[in-house]
Amino acid sequence: MEITIFLARFWGWFSVITAVVYLLGGNSFLDELLKIHKDKNFVFLSGWVLLFLGLATIISHNLWVADWRIVITIAGWVCTFKGITRIAFPEATQKITAAILKDKIARFRIVMVIVGLLGVYLICMS
Repeated sequence: MEITIFLARFWGWFSVITAVVYLLGGNSFLDELLKIHKDKNFVFLSGWVLLFLGLATIISHNLWVADWRIVITIAGWVCTFKGITRIAFPEATQKITAAILKDKIARFRIVMVIVGLLGVYLICMS
């Protein structure tokens, strides 16, 4: 159970911090985020980081149970999938990110609120 608590705190705080930074940064932050996603090397490198975090999570905590711990497992799989996608298809990732950040900023903010709330949930459960 110790690994579950560690991962709940890790993913919880990671999610809360990410959501707060994105939400408080405003449009200028999103513009900067869009600029760095135009760099293929950034997309590729971030893919390896995501793959590492995702694999570490699913190797240590691949629990498909009907309780709060499944959030950790899903986070690991999402990171792994995003990492593989960024490594294998960096150009496609760049196009998708550009479309999301340019045209769907309101939806992006809603997603960030949900990510932040999931983070708070994990912190509370740990």
